[in-house]
Amino acid sequence: MQEATYDLFTEAMRTVKARLPKTDYSLWLEDLRFSAYEKGHLTLITEFRIKKNRIIARYNDFLAKTFAEHFSDFKKLSICYQGENTMADMATSHPLATATTTASLGKNTSGTLKTPSEHIIDTPSSTTPSSKTTQLKHSSKYPSKPEFAPNKKSPYILPDVLKENIFDNFLVVEENELAHRFARKSIDQFSRHSPLYLYGPVGTGKTHLLQAVANEVRNRFPFYKIKYVTPDKFIQAFTSSIFSKTDRDFRLRYQSVDLLIIDDIQFFGGKEKSSIEFFHIFNNIYVPGKQMLFASDAPPSELAAFDLRLKSRLSASIIVSIPAIEIASRERFLTRFAHQHKLVLTEPVIQFLAKHLPGNIRELKGAITTLKETLAIYQEQKPTLTADKAFCTRILSDRFIIPEQSVSTSTKIYTPEAILKEVCQASAVTMKELRSTKKTKHLAKIRQCAAYLLKKHTHLSITEIGHYLGGKTPSAISYSLSSVERNITTDKIIKLFFTKIEKQMAIS
Repeated sequence: MQEATYDLFTEAMRTVKARLPKTDYSLWLEDLRFSAYEKGHLTLITEFRIKKNRIIARYNDFLAKTFAEHFSDFKKLSICYQGENTMADMATSHPLATATTTASLGKNTSGTLKTPSEHIIDTPSSTTPSSKTTQLKHSSKYPSKPEFAPNKKSPYILPDVLKENIFDNFLVVEENELAHRFARKSIDQFSRHSPLYLYGPVGTGKTHLLQAVANEVRNRFPFYKIKYVTPDKFIQAFTSSIFSKTDRDFRLRYQSVDLLIIDDIQFFGGKEKSSIEFFHIFNNIYVPGKQMLFASDAPPSELAAFDLRLKSRLSASIIVSIPAIEIASRERFLTRFAHQHKLVLTEPVIQFLAKHLPGNIRELKGAITTLKETLAIYQEQKPTLTADKAFCTRILSDRFIIPEQSVSTSTKIYTPEAILKEVCQASAVTMKELRSTKKTKHLAKIRQCAAYLLKKHTHLSITEIGHYLGGKTPSAISYSLSSVERNITTDKIIKLFFTKIEKQMAIS
Protein backbone atom coordinates (compact mmCIF):
# COMPACT_ATOMS: atom_id res chain seq x y z
CA MET A 1 0.00 0.00 0.00
CA GLN A 2 1.45 3.30 -1.03
CA GLU A 3 1.88 5.82 1.76
CA ALA A 4 0.35 8.64 -0.31
CA THR A 5 -2.84 6.63 -0.88
CA TYR A 6 -3.21 5.91 2.81
CA ASP A 7 -2.69 9.60 3.59
CA LEU A 8 -5.56 10.47 1.23
CA PHE A 9 -7.76 7.89 2.98
CA THR A 10 -6.86 9.32 6.40
CA GLU A 11 -7.65 12.85 5.29
CA ALA A 12 -10.95 11.73 3.76
CA MET A 13 -11.96 10.08 7.05
CA ARG A 14 -11.21 13.33 8.86
CA THR A 15 -13.66 15.06 6.52
CA VAL A 16 -16.24 12.33 7.18
CA LYS A 17 -15.82 12.82 10.92
CA ALA A 18 -16.23 16.59 10.62
CA ARG A 19 -19.42 16.30 8.57
CA LEU A 20 -21.25 13.78 10.72
CA PRO A 21 -22.57 13.85 14.29
CA LYS A 22 -20.09 12.48 16.78
CA THR A 23 -22.42 9.65 17.82
CA ASP A 24 -22.98 8.49 14.23
CA TYR A 25 -19.28 8.49 13.46
CA SER A 26 -18.23 6.69 16.65
CA LEU A 27 -20.95 4.04 16.39
CA TRP A 28 -20.62 3.09 12.72
CA LEU A 29 -17.63 4.59 10.91
CA GLU A 30 -14.80 5.01 13.40
CA ASP A 31 -13.45 1.48 12.89
CA LEU A 32 -13.47 1.61 9.05
CA ARG A 33 -10.04 0.44 7.82
CA PHE A 34 -8.31 0.81 4.50
CA SER A 35 -8.02 -2.49 2.57
CA ALA A 36 -7.11 -1.74 -1.04
CA TYR A 37 -7.25 0.90 -3.74
CA GLU A 38 -6.78 -0.24 -7.32
CA LYS A 39 -7.81 1.48 -10.56
CA GLY A 40 -10.24 3.78 -8.76
CA HIS A 41 -11.81 0.95 -6.73
CA LEU A 42 -11.60 1.61 -2.98
CA THR A 43 -12.24 -1.29 -0.59
CA LEU A 44 -12.82 -0.71 3.13
CA ILE A 45 -13.23 -3.17 5.99
CA THR A 46 -15.40 -2.94 9.11
CA GLU A 47 -15.74 -5.31 12.06
CA PHE A 48 -19.13 -6.98 11.69
CA ARG A 49 -21.70 -7.77 9.03
CA ILE A 50 -24.37 -5.70 10.80
CA LYS A 51 -22.09 -2.67 10.66
CA LYS A 52 -21.40 -3.22 6.99
CA ASN A 53 -25.13 -3.43 6.21
CA ARG A 54 -25.83 -0.28 8.21
CA ILE A 55 -23.05 1.68 6.50
CA ILE A 56 -24.19 0.62 3.02
CA ALA A 57 -27.85 1.37 3.75
CA ARG A 58 -27.29 4.78 5.28
CA TYR A 59 -23.87 6.24 4.57
CA ASN A 60 -22.71 4.73 1.27
CA ASP A 61 -23.59 7.64 -1.03
CA PHE A 62 -22.17 10.15 1.42
CA LEU A 63 -18.90 8.20 1.78
CA ALA A 64 -18.53 7.74 -1.96
CA LYS A 65 -18.95 11.46 -2.63
CA THR A 66 -16.50 12.34 0.12
CA PHE A 67 -13.85 9.93 -1.18
CA ALA A 68 -14.40 11.29 -4.71
CA GLU A 69 -13.31 14.69 -3.40
CA HIS A 70 -9.99 13.26 -2.19
CA PHE A 71 -9.14 10.58 -4.80
CA SER A 72 -8.86 12.12 -8.27
CA ASP A 73 -9.51 8.83 -10.11
CA PHE A 74 -12.14 7.44 -7.71
CA LYS A 75 -14.80 5.27 -9.42
CA LYS A 76 -16.42 2.93 -6.93
CA LEU A 77 -16.54 1.95 -3.26
CA SER A 78 -16.87 -1.50 -1.68
CA ILE A 79 -17.52 -2.23 1.99
CA CYS A 80 -16.81 -5.64 3.52
CA TYR A 81 -16.47 -7.05 7.01
CA GLN A 82 -13.74 -9.15 8.61
CA GLY A 83 -13.64 -12.67 7.18
CA GLU A 84 -15.46 -11.68 3.99
CA ASN A 85 -12.89 -12.62 1.37
CA THR A 86 -14.71 -13.06 -1.92
CA MET A 87 -16.88 -10.74 -3.95
CA ALA A 88 -19.62 -13.39 -3.89
CA ASP A 89 -19.54 -13.38 -0.08
CA MET A 90 -19.79 -9.60 -0.11
CA ALA A 91 -22.85 -9.77 -2.35
CA THR A 92 -24.74 -12.40 -0.39
CA SER A 93 -24.08 -10.63 2.91
CA HIS A 94 -25.96 -7.53 1.79
CA PRO A 95 -29.62 -7.45 2.89
CA LEU A 96 -30.78 -6.47 -0.60
CA ALA A 97 -29.09 -9.43 -2.29
CA THR A 98 -31.58 -11.68 -4.08
CA ALA A 99 -29.29 -14.64 -4.63
CA THR A 100 -27.15 -16.76 -2.35
CA THR A 101 -24.73 -18.27 -4.83
CA THR A 102 -22.11 -16.87 -7.13
CA ALA A 103 -23.82 -18.38 -10.14
CA SER A 104 -26.98 -16.35 -9.52
CA LEU A 105 -25.12 -13.04 -9.49
CA GLY A 106 -25.20 -11.01 -12.69
CA LYS A 107 -22.25 -9.45 -14.46
CA ASN A 108 -21.79 -5.89 -15.53
CA THR A 109 -20.74 -4.65 -18.94
CA SER A 110 -17.04 -5.04 -18.20
CA GLY A 111 -17.44 -8.71 -17.37
CA THR A 112 -16.66 -8.33 -13.68
CA LEU A 113 -18.94 -9.64 -11.01
CA LYS A 114 -21.75 -7.20 -10.15
CA THR A 115 -22.78 -7.21 -6.51
CA PRO A 116 -25.24 -5.20 -4.46
CA SER A 117 -22.46 -4.30 -2.05
CA GLU A 118 -20.63 -2.33 -4.75
CA HIS A 119 -21.96 1.20 -5.08
CA ILE A 120 -20.42 2.99 -8.03
CA ILE A 121 -20.02 6.75 -8.22
CA ASP A 122 -19.04 8.12 -11.63
CA THR A 123 -16.91 11.22 -11.38
CA PRO A 124 -18.54 14.05 -13.40
CA SER A 125 -16.59 14.81 -16.56
CA SER A 126 -17.12 18.54 -16.23
CA THR A 127 -15.20 18.82 -12.99
CA THR A 128 -12.20 17.02 -11.62
CA PRO A 129 -12.23 16.62 -7.85
CA SER A 130 -9.15 17.86 -6.10
CA SER A 131 -6.88 15.19 -4.70
CA LYS A 132 -6.78 17.01 -1.38
CA THR A 133 -9.30 19.12 0.48
CA THR A 134 -9.11 21.15 3.61
CA GLN A 135 -10.69 19.60 6.69
CA LEU A 136 -14.02 21.23 7.55
CA LYS A 137 -14.16 23.13 10.82
CA HIS A 138 -17.37 23.75 12.70
CA SER A 139 -17.97 25.56 15.94
CA SER A 140 -20.80 23.21 16.87
CA LYS A 141 -21.19 19.48 17.04
CA TYR A 142 -23.33 19.43 13.92
CA PRO A 143 -22.23 21.12 10.68
CA SER A 144 -24.22 24.12 9.54
CA LYS A 145 -24.79 22.57 6.12
CA PRO A 146 -23.01 19.47 4.80
CA GLU A 147 -21.64 19.93 1.30
CA PHE A 148 -23.26 16.71 0.12
CA ALA A 149 -26.78 17.85 1.08
CA PRO A 150 -27.81 20.22 -1.75
CA ASN A 151 -27.63 17.58 -4.50
CA LYS A 152 -29.41 14.86 -2.58
CA LYS A 153 -33.07 14.75 -1.60
CA SER A 154 -33.96 13.23 1.73
CA PRO A 155 -35.17 9.63 1.46
CA TYR A 156 -37.32 10.11 4.56
CA ILE A 157 -40.92 11.28 4.18
CA LEU A 158 -42.64 13.39 6.84
CA PRO A 159 -46.34 12.91 6.06
CA ASP A 160 -47.61 14.87 9.08
CA VAL A 161 -45.33 17.89 8.59
CA LEU A 162 -46.59 20.78 6.47
CA LYS A 163 -43.93 21.97 4.03
CA GLU A 164 -45.05 25.59 4.42
CA ASN A 165 -44.25 25.57 8.16
CA ILE A 166 -40.71 26.92 7.96
CA PHE A 167 -38.72 29.50 9.90
CA ASP A 168 -38.92 32.06 7.09
CA ASN A 169 -42.68 32.53 7.48
CA PHE A 170 -42.77 32.31 11.28
CA LEU A 171 -43.65 35.73 12.70
CA VAL A 172 -41.41 36.42 15.69
CA VAL A 173 -43.06 38.52 18.41
CA GLU A 174 -42.18 39.20 22.02
CA GLU A 175 -44.09 36.17 23.34
CA ASN A 176 -42.43 33.57 21.09
CA GLU A 177 -38.98 35.11 20.56
CA LEU A 178 -37.16 32.92 23.12
CA ALA A 179 -38.81 29.72 21.86
CA HIS A 180 -37.87 30.68 18.29
CA ARG A 181 -34.21 31.15 19.28
CA PHE A 182 -34.01 27.80 21.05
CA ALA A 183 -35.68 26.04 18.11
CA ARG A 184 -33.04 27.51 15.80
CA LYS A 185 -30.19 26.53 18.10
CA SER A 186 -31.51 22.99 18.49
CA ILE A 187 -30.61 22.39 14.84
CA ASP A 188 -27.02 23.61 15.08
CA GLN A 189 -26.19 22.10 18.47
CA PHE A 190 -28.18 18.91 18.93
CA SER A 191 -26.81 17.49 22.17
CA ARG A 192 -26.51 20.87 23.88
CA HIS A 193 -30.19 21.75 23.42
CA SER A 194 -31.79 18.33 23.86
CA PRO A 195 -34.45 17.69 24.91
CA LEU A 196 -36.24 20.97 24.15
CA TYR A 197 -39.69 21.34 25.71
CA LEU A 198 -42.07 24.10 24.56
CA TYR A 199 -45.35 24.77 26.33
CA GLY A 200 -48.11 27.32 26.05
CA PRO A 201 -51.82 27.72 25.26
CA VAL A 202 -53.43 26.66 22.01
CA GLY A 203 -52.59 28.73 18.96
CA THR A 204 -49.28 30.27 20.04
CA GLY A 205 -47.09 28.74 17.31
CA LYS A 206 -45.69 25.63 19.02
CA THR A 207 -46.61 23.27 16.18
CA HIS A 208 -45.23 25.68 13.58
CA LEU A 209 -41.87 25.79 15.39
CA LEU A 210 -41.66 22.00 15.74
CA GLN A 211 -42.46 21.46 12.07
CA ALA A 212 -40.04 24.23 11.06
CA VAL A 213 -37.27 22.33 12.87
CA ALA A 214 -38.26 19.10 11.09
CA ASN A 215 -38.26 20.79 7.67
CA GLU A 216 -34.95 22.56 8.30
CA VAL A 217 -33.17 19.40 9.50
CA ARG A 218 -34.60 17.45 6.57
CA ASN A 219 -33.21 20.01 4.11
CA ARG A 220 -29.81 20.46 5.74
CA PHE A 221 -29.17 16.86 6.80
CA PRO A 222 -31.09 14.72 4.28
CA PHE A 223 -29.81 11.40 5.64
CA TYR A 224 -30.99 12.02 9.20
CA LYS A 225 -33.93 9.93 10.30
CA ILE A 226 -36.69 12.22 11.60
CA LYS A 227 -39.83 11.13 13.39
CA TYR A 228 -42.65 13.63 13.92
CA VAL A 229 -45.61 12.15 15.76
CA THR A 230 -48.49 12.94 18.10
CA PRO A 231 -49.34 10.74 21.11
CA ASP A 232 -52.51 9.38 19.51
CA LYS A 233 -50.59 8.05 16.50
CA PHE A 234 -47.82 6.72 18.74
CA ILE A 235 -50.38 4.88 20.89
CA GLN A 236 -52.21 3.55 17.83
CA ALA A 237 -48.99 2.23 16.28
CA PHE A 238 -47.81 0.75 19.58
CA THR A 239 -51.14 -1.03 20.15
CA SER A 240 -51.08 -2.43 16.61
CA SER A 241 -47.52 -3.68 17.10
CA ILE A 242 -48.55 -5.61 20.21
CA PHE A 243 -51.44 -7.34 18.43
CA SER A 244 -49.26 -8.15 15.41
CA LYS A 245 -46.33 -9.18 17.65
CA THR A 246 -44.03 -6.63 16.00
CA ASP A 247 -43.41 -4.53 19.12
CA ARG A 248 -39.65 -5.14 18.85
CA ASP A 249 -39.61 -3.62 15.36
CA PHE A 250 -41.69 -0.73 16.68
CA ARG A 251 -39.06 0.04 19.34
CA LEU A 252 -36.18 -0.23 16.88
CA ARG A 253 -37.87 2.21 14.48
CA TYR A 254 -38.05 4.84 17.18
CA GLN A 255 -34.68 4.13 18.78
CA SER A 256 -32.88 4.49 15.44
CA VAL A 257 -34.07 8.04 14.75
CA ASP A 258 -31.76 11.05 14.90
CA LEU A 259 -34.52 13.54 15.69
CA LEU A 260 -37.74 12.74 17.56
CA ILE A 261 -40.49 15.37 17.69
CA ILE A 262 -43.69 14.82 19.67
CA ASP A 263 -46.46 17.41 19.60
CA ASP A 264 -49.14 17.66 22.31
CA ILE A 265 -47.24 15.30 24.58
CA GLN A 266 -49.76 15.94 27.38
CA PHE A 267 -52.06 13.35 25.76
CA PHE A 268 -49.79 10.58 27.04
CA GLY A 269 -51.45 11.27 30.40
CA GLY A 270 -53.45 8.29 31.65
CA LYS A 271 -51.99 5.95 28.99
CA GLU A 272 -49.91 3.79 31.31
CA LYS A 273 -48.53 1.15 28.94
CA SER A 274 -47.80 3.62 26.15
CA SER A 275 -46.11 5.99 28.62
CA ILE A 276 -43.85 3.20 29.87
CA GLU A 277 -42.93 2.26 26.30
CA PHE A 278 -42.16 5.88 25.48
CA PHE A 279 -40.09 6.16 28.67
CA HIS A 280 -37.75 3.41 27.44
CA ILE A 281 -37.60 4.92 23.95
CA PHE A 282 -36.78 8.29 25.52
CA ASN A 283 -33.82 6.78 27.38
CA ASN A 284 -32.46 5.03 24.30
CA ILE A 285 -32.54 8.27 22.30
CA TYR A 286 -31.31 10.51 25.10
CA VAL A 287 -28.21 8.50 26.11
CA PRO A 288 -26.44 8.70 22.68
CA GLY A 289 -27.04 12.47 22.61
CA LYS A 290 -29.69 12.56 19.87
CA GLN A 291 -32.20 15.38 19.62
CA MET A 292 -35.76 15.41 20.99
CA LEU A 293 -38.34 18.19 20.84
CA PHE A 294 -41.66 18.23 22.68
CA ALA A 295 -44.64 20.57 22.85
CA SER A 296 -47.42 20.68 25.42
CA ASP A 297 -50.04 22.95 26.95
CA ALA A 298 -48.44 22.71 30.41
CA PRO A 299 -44.94 22.39 31.93
CA PRO A 300 -43.77 18.86 32.83
CA SER A 301 -44.43 19.38 36.54
CA GLU A 302 -48.14 19.98 35.84
CA LEU A 303 -48.80 17.14 33.39
CA ALA A 304 -51.84 15.28 34.67
CA ALA A 305 -51.89 11.47 35.17
CA PHE A 306 -48.33 11.15 33.87
CA ASP A 307 -45.81 8.42 34.66
CA LEU A 308 -43.57 9.88 37.38
CA ARG A 309 -40.35 8.61 35.79
CA LEU A 310 -41.28 10.11 32.43
CA LYS A 311 -42.30 13.38 34.08
CA SER A 312 -38.90 13.46 35.80
CA ARG A 313 -37.08 12.93 32.48
CA LEU A 314 -39.09 15.69 30.80
CA SER A 315 -38.38 18.05 33.71
CA ALA A 316 -34.67 17.79 32.85
CA SER A 317 -35.36 19.33 29.42
CA ILE A 318 -34.75 22.91 28.37
CA ILE A 319 -38.22 24.22 29.19
CA VAL A 320 -39.45 27.32 27.34
CA SER A 321 -42.85 28.93 27.84
CA ILE A 322 -44.83 30.62 25.06
CA PRO A 323 -47.48 32.77 26.78
CA ALA A 324 -50.77 33.83 25.24
CA ILE A 325 -50.38 36.39 22.46
CA GLU A 326 -51.07 39.87 23.85
CA ILE A 327 -52.77 42.80 22.11
CA ALA A 328 -49.66 44.40 20.56
CA SER A 329 -48.62 41.09 19.00
CA ARG A 330 -52.17 40.37 17.84
CA GLU A 331 -52.04 43.61 15.85
CA ARG A 332 -48.92 42.37 14.03
CA PHE A 333 -50.51 39.01 13.23
CA LEU A 334 -53.75 40.63 12.03
CA THR A 335 -51.81 43.06 9.83
CA ARG A 336 -49.85 40.19 8.31
CA PHE A 337 -52.90 37.99 7.68
CA ALA A 338 -54.83 40.92 6.18
CA HIS A 339 -51.92 41.63 3.83
CA GLN A 340 -51.74 37.97 2.79
CA HIS A 341 -55.49 37.93 2.01
CA LYS A 342 -55.33 41.36 0.32
CA LEU A 343 -57.92 42.66 2.77
CA VAL A 344 -57.83 46.42 3.40
CA LEU A 345 -58.14 47.18 7.12
CA THR A 346 -57.43 50.57 8.64
CA GLU A 347 -55.19 50.86 11.67
CA PRO A 348 -58.11 51.67 14.05
CA VAL A 349 -59.92 48.53 12.84
CA ILE A 350 -56.79 46.42 13.39
CA GLN A 351 -56.49 47.81 16.93
CA PHE A 352 -60.20 47.22 17.55
CA LEU A 353 -59.98 43.57 16.43
CA ALA A 354 -56.77 42.97 18.40
CA LYS A 355 -58.51 44.05 21.61
CA HIS A 356 -61.60 41.94 21.01
CA LEU A 357 -60.27 38.75 19.43
CA PRO A 358 -58.53 36.05 21.51
CA GLY A 359 -54.76 35.56 21.45
CA ASN A 360 -54.99 32.41 19.35
CA ILE A 361 -53.08 32.70 16.07
CA ARG A 362 -55.36 30.22 14.30
CA GLU A 363 -58.46 32.14 15.40
CA LEU A 364 -56.92 35.42 14.25
CA LYS A 365 -56.22 33.91 10.83
CA GLY A 366 -59.72 32.42 10.70
CA ALA A 367 -61.25 35.80 11.55
CA ILE A 368 -59.40 37.53 8.71
CA THR A 369 -60.39 34.76 6.28
CA THR A 370 -64.03 35.08 7.35
CA LEU A 371 -63.96 38.86 6.90
CA LYS A 372 -62.37 38.58 3.46
CA GLU A 373 -64.81 36.01 2.08
CA THR A 374 -67.90 37.60 3.66
CA LEU A 375 -66.93 41.06 2.40
CA ALA A 376 -66.45 39.66 -1.12
CA ILE A 377 -70.01 38.28 -1.10
CA TYR A 378 -71.55 41.55 0.14
CA GLN A 379 -69.54 43.61 -2.35
CA GLU A 380 -71.23 41.79 -5.22
CA GLN A 381 -74.34 43.87 -4.44
CA LYS A 382 -72.63 46.83 -2.75
CA PRO A 383 -69.14 47.38 -4.21
CA THR A 384 -68.39 50.36 -1.95
CA LEU A 385 -68.76 48.37 1.27
CA THR A 386 -65.62 48.29 3.45
CA ALA A 387 -64.52 46.31 6.50
CA ASP A 388 -65.09 49.00 9.12
CA LYS A 389 -65.72 48.50 12.86
CA ALA A 390 -69.47 48.03 12.42
CA PHE A 391 -69.00 45.40 9.70
CA CYS A 392 -66.36 43.54 11.75
CA THR A 393 -68.56 43.59 14.85
CA ARG A 394 -71.54 42.20 12.93
CA ILE A 395 -69.52 39.40 11.29
CA LEU A 396 -67.17 38.46 14.13
CA SER A 397 -69.19 39.13 17.29
CA ASP A 398 -69.39 35.40 18.08
CA ARG A 399 -65.57 35.28 18.17
CA PHE A 400 -65.07 38.25 20.50
CA ILE A 401 -63.65 37.55 23.96
CA ILE A 402 -66.29 39.88 25.44
CA PRO A 403 -70.03 39.72 24.67
CA GLU A 404 -71.37 41.57 21.63
CA GLN A 405 -73.65 43.80 23.70
CA SER A 406 -70.64 45.05 25.65
CA VAL A 407 -69.00 46.13 22.41
CA SER A 408 -72.00 48.06 21.20
CA THR A 409 -73.18 49.64 24.48
CA SER A 410 -69.95 50.46 26.26
CA THR A 411 -67.18 52.78 25.17
CA LYS A 412 -64.70 50.99 27.44
CA ILE A 413 -63.18 47.75 26.15
CA TYR A 414 -62.87 44.87 28.62
CA THR A 415 -60.24 42.25 27.96
CA PRO A 416 -59.08 39.33 30.14
CA GLU A 417 -56.34 41.61 31.42
CA ALA A 418 -58.95 44.22 32.42
CA ILE A 419 -61.05 41.63 34.24
CA LEU A 420 -58.03 40.39 36.20
CA LYS A 421 -57.12 43.97 37.06
CA GLU A 422 -60.58 44.56 38.53
CA VAL A 423 -60.34 41.30 40.49
CA CYS A 424 -57.01 42.40 41.97
CA GLN A 425 -58.38 45.80 42.97
CA ALA A 426 -61.51 44.32 44.55
CA SER A 427 -59.58 41.66 46.50
CA ALA A 428 -56.52 43.75 47.44
CA VAL A 429 -54.02 41.34 45.87
CA THR A 430 -51.39 42.07 43.27
CA MET A 431 -51.35 40.63 39.76
CA LYS A 432 -48.09 38.86 40.64
CA GLU A 433 -49.72 37.16 43.62
CA LEU A 434 -52.76 36.19 41.57
CA ARG A 435 -50.55 34.49 38.97
CA SER A 436 -48.07 33.03 41.46
CA THR A 437 -47.81 29.44 42.72
CA LYS A 438 -48.71 30.39 46.30
CA LYS A 439 -51.49 28.20 47.64
CA THR A 440 -53.00 30.09 50.56
CA LYS A 441 -56.72 29.65 51.13
CA HIS A 442 -57.43 33.32 50.37
CA LEU A 443 -55.49 33.33 47.08
CA ALA A 444 -57.06 30.04 46.02
CA LYS A 445 -60.55 31.54 46.36
CA ILE A 446 -59.56 34.70 44.47
CA ARG A 447 -58.14 32.60 41.61
CA GLN A 448 -61.33 30.53 41.48
CA CYS A 449 -63.41 33.70 41.22
CA ALA A 450 -61.11 35.12 38.53
CA ALA A 451 -61.39 31.90 36.51
CA TYR A 452 -65.18 32.01 36.80
CA LEU A 453 -65.35 35.63 35.59
CA LEU A 454 -63.05 34.91 32.66
CA LYS A 455 -65.17 31.92 31.67
CA LYS A 456 -68.44 33.84 32.04
CA HIS A 457 -67.49 37.06 30.28
CA THR A 458 -65.05 35.88 27.59
CA HIS A 459 -64.81 33.11 25.02
CA LEU A 460 -61.52 31.80 26.38
CA SER A 461 -61.03 28.05 26.71
CA ILE A 462 -60.11 26.60 30.10
CA THR A 463 -56.55 26.08 28.83
CA GLU A 464 -56.26 29.76 27.89
CA ILE A 465 -57.79 30.79 31.22
CA GLY A 466 -55.15 28.70 32.97
CA HIS A 467 -52.36 30.55 31.19
CA TYR A 468 -53.86 33.93 32.12
CA LEU A 469 -53.71 32.75 35.74
CA GLY A 470 -50.03 31.88 35.72
CA GLY A 471 -50.02 28.57 33.87
CA LYS A 472 -52.65 26.64 35.83
CA THR A 473 -53.57 23.29 34.32
CA PRO A 474 -56.94 22.69 32.61
CA SER A 475 -57.87 20.26 35.39
CA ALA A 476 -57.19 22.94 38.03
CA ILE A 477 -59.34 25.47 36.14
CA SER A 478 -62.15 22.94 35.72
CA TYR A 479 -62.09 22.28 39.46
CA SER A 480 -62.20 26.04 40.17
CA LEU A 481 -65.21 26.55 37.91
CA SER A 482 -67.16 23.65 39.40
CA SER A 483 -66.30 24.81 42.93
CA VAL A 484 -67.60 28.34 42.28
CA GLU A 485 -70.75 27.06 40.57
CA ARG A 486 -71.49 24.88 43.60
CA ASN A 487 -71.01 27.70 46.11
CA ILE A 488 -72.25 30.80 44.29
CA THR A 489 -75.85 30.36 45.42
CA THR A 490 -75.03 29.57 49.06
CA ASP A 491 -71.89 31.63 49.73
CA LYS A 492 -73.00 35.25 50.19
CA ILE A 493 -69.41 36.55 50.24
CA ILE A 494 -68.66 35.14 46.79
CA LYS A 495 -71.96 36.44 45.45
CA LEU A 496 -71.27 39.96 46.76
CA PHE A 497 -67.74 39.79 45.36
CA PHE A 498 -69.03 39.02 41.86
CA THR A 499 -71.74 41.67 42.10
CA LYS A 500 -69.20 44.31 43.10
CA ILE A 501 -66.83 43.53 40.24
CA GLU A 502 -69.52 43.20 37.57
CA LYS A 503 -71.17 46.43 38.68
CA GLN A 504 -67.83 48.20 38.62
CA MET A 505 -67.12 46.93 35.12
CA ALA A 506 -70.70 47.47 33.93
CA ILE A 507 -70.93 43.98 32.48
CA SER A 508 -73.51 42.46 34.81
